[in-house]
Order: sequence, then structure tokens, then C-alpha cells
Amino acid sequence: MDKRIEVLAMDDDPLMVRFLEKVLKKLDIGFYSAESAKSGVEIFSQKSETVTIVLLDLSLSDQGWSQTVDQLLAIRKDLKVVISSGSLVEDQAHEVDSRIFAHLPKPFSIPDLQKLIQSVT
Repeated sequence: MDKRIEVLAMDDDPLMVRFLEKVLKKLDIGFYSAESAKSGVEIFSQKSETVTIVLLDLSLSDQGWSQTVDQLLAIRKDLKVVISSGSLVEDQAHEVDSRIFAHLPKPFSIPDLQKLIQSVT
């Protein structure tokens, strides 16, 4: 039997979180959310055995994306971290960072999200 997919979304936009929760529930994918990097790392530390993908928004205000990725990978090195951002002005270093599994520019479609999730399984 295949392992159940679970996603942790680290995003401070409540509309994005509700969208992801609704879509992933329909796809029978487990879902957790955090509105800050600190709370996301805390949730991941508790759920690290089951979370398959972390969707990390670049614009979280409590700490930088690179530090957050370091903290997540310190907990589990094989975690798939996906950067998601709607801004072109953000720090572009994530685009060539080997720790990042994929990039999912906002706004993204449901098929784009499904394709990304299928690429992990």
C-alpha cells in the first residue's frame, strides 16, 4: 500500500491556506498549516515522520526562507521543500538552491499542484 501524502503549508495568507486545505482534502491528501516559519518548524518537528512536502511561502515575516529550510532539513534531510511565491521582487537565491525540491509560483492551478504532488510519489 502506498504511503499517504501529507502536506505542510507555511503561508500567512488565510485565503491560500483555505484553498490548499479544500483542494488537498478533495484529493485525500493530509494537510497541516502554519502562518509563520517558527510555528511551521514546530509542527514539522512533531509530524516529521508523516509530512511528505512542505510548501514554503517566501514572504513569511518572522524569519528568512533559507534559515527555515535549514531548520526543516535538520529535522529530516530527505524532506521535499517547495518554494511558493507570488512576488518577483523576492530574494531569487532559492531558484538555484539545491536544497529546494521545486518551485510553485503563485497563483498556481489545481493541476499544477497535483502534478507537483505526483512528482513526489
